[in-house]
Amino acid sequence: LAARCGSRLPGLLALQVVWALASLLPFAGVLASLPAGAAYLASISLFDGCLSATAVARAALLADITTSEGQRIQMQRLNSIFGNFEFFVTFVAFHLWDAMDVGVFLGYGAVVVVVSVAATVWACRELRAAERAGGRKAEEGDGKPVALGVSLKCLLGHGNFWRFLGVAVMREAQAGLAKTFHTTAMSVLFVDTPGWVRRSLAGVVQGAGGPVSLACTWVADKHGAVQLIRWLFQAGAVVGALCWAAEALGVTTTPSAMALVLTSNAIPQVVGAFSAIVMAGVATEHNARVAERCGPQPSQTATLLSLTAVAVKPAESFGPVLGAALVAGRVADKEAGADPGADAAMVVLYAAPLVLGSVASLLVLIGFEGGPAADPEYEAARAHVL
Repeated sequence: LAARCGSRLPGLLALQVVWALASLLPFAGVLASLPAGAAYLASISLFDGCLSATAVARAALLADITTSEGQRIQMQRLNSIFGNFEFFVTFVAFHLWDAMDVGVFLGYGAVVVVVSVAATVWACRELRAAERAGGRKAEEGDGKPVALGVSLKCLLGHGNFWRFLGVAVMREAQAGLAKTFHTTAMSVLFVDTPGWVRRSLAGVVQGAGGPVSLACTWVADKHGAVQLIRWLFQAGAVVGALCWAAEALGVTTTPSAMALVLTSNAIPQVVGAFSAIVMAGVATEHNARVAERCGPQPSQTATLLSLTAVAVKPAESFGPVLGAALVAGRVADKEAGADPGADAAMVVLYAAPLVLGSVASLLVLIGFEGGPAADPEYEAARAHVL
């Protein structure tokens, strides 16, 4: 589609519009005539499919319009600034949700969808105008498109790709677990907290990734995205281990439980943002490896990112399946006071993947070769500003 249209933007726009509309599908009653299981499957398949495809298209676009890690970090900084509105969106949504009457929530969701679609249309139009003004095409290269088999052969010895593929798989498992059991964790760990406070905490936790990502852009600018990711995993392992130990000693407190839930949600979000920056650089390395073997070729970035998305997809199910096996049926029992061990199970559910996934990711990152490629123009402009 990108090659046919001369740009990734038309496909990206279509995906994001469908994605936004799909977010309202479970609440709008459109699928009410279907069995509950079928309605859920249709909703989650459409939403998650568009989400995955959009993530690939946006990451490929980021690689196309930037030439260095410094530029990508700057883009992430701007994205984090505007992304902080996500906190207010989720905060309000948690307070408007009423399972008995979804009318107000649905109206609010419709407003959010309209605003997001309008913003996406405007952004794509401006980017398309910039592409035309610069004469840039989405697919570059003078030779015939390289065969997929040749591209895969070039990947076999590409250590940096395989390292970050492993990180992506483990991060996706952590993120899937944190998202799936977020509401459950708030109900179990903070069962004695007033409902409005619990909803507020849920909104804060869900939106924490934006401010943390913004703060981390300055760290990444100075030390590089890979080093930042290492530090994030180290922090996750420490927090998870301390909360796990506190639960084992029977001294879990509300602040420690909050730190665990917050860390489990924020770290996968931030690691995901900066992993996309690193993967864009890895894709550039891969394009150079393909060009060395086959001469000038169309960009392989989208192919590389698509392979990554396919590889990490099964990891999204691992966390929810593990969590369901561990805490199934315990939420209602905890709220009724019949299962005092439910909070311990929830702590283990969050702490174990956080610790084990962080340690495994740190081991995978050992031996990462090279660092961010310097962009003289960017560095000169940055030095001038500083």
